Amino acid sequence: MRDFHADTRIERAAAGEAEFELISSLLLNGDGIDDVGAIIRPEYFVNEQLRDIYRVLQRLRREDRPTTTEAVAAEMGSKEGIIETLQNSVELLPHGLHAEYFARRVKASWQRRSFGYLMNDTQAELARPDRSPDEVLNHHARHVEQLLDD
Repeated sequence: MRDFHADTRIERAAAGEAEFELISSLLLNGDGIDDVGAIIRPEYFVNEQLRDIYRVLQRLRREDRPTTTEAVAAEMGSKEGIIETLQNSVELLPHGLHAEYFARRVKASWQRRSFGYLMNDTQAELARPDRSPDEVLNHHARHVEQLLDD
């Protein structure tokens, strides 16, 4: 039998993680507040403290004030747990794991471009009358292997 309460807890946990990531990105780049505001309303947040932080970020942005972690902390004062919540959000700012992710994307993009160039070169060489198809394909197969090994 399915436990719907457990499913709800899992969904809320997943939503909470996304909420922390959203607040993290807004603290990093306050310009995103305008774009996000067209999609997200404060009541969409499950985490009450993140909802409050989002409201403060929106207000600071409307008032053309800085939307930094320090500014939010100053606005929210000594509200219980707010410093810990902000610290948890800041910990999600880009770091080594993010850099590794983007490095993989850059490499994958390079490989796709290299395969494209290699395919164009292969076609051009196959059209040359002075090269045999076996010679061309064997030569280019080695390049494909090198790309896959990199």
